[in-house]
Amino acid sequence: MKRQRSGKIVNLASIAGHGRSASSSSAYAAAKGGIITLTTKLAHELGPHGITVNAIAPSMTLTERIRPHWERRTEEQKAREIERTPLRRMAEANDQARVICFLASSDADFVTGVTIDVTGGL
Repeated sequence: MKRQRSGKIVNLASIAGHGRSASSSSAYAAAKGGIITLTTKLAHELGPHGITVNAIAPSMTLTERIRPHWERRTEEQKAREIERTPLRRMAEANDQARVICFLASSDADFVTGVTIDVTGGL
């Protein structure tokens, strides 16, 4: 990337990295907080080489790994989780992928050093 004087890096953090996840361990939150800080620092270091560095911070997303845990919840537990999300639904993998695609596209050529929360307003 440095040789070609361009590139895009998109890191995957979590809202846990902002301390906003009730179900995450402190170790997970610390690791994701580190990703957020690394994103900012790398953006400053790599910007002069034409490389952007950004991250997304998803909330719970119904991926193949998470969906079985979600399905084991009671309808009442699911309803409570959905109710606390302003968009009134759970995130799907495509919700995260679309933001990653934006950050990797030329539409985001002047966006660097940011972490975008992809949470449905949580």
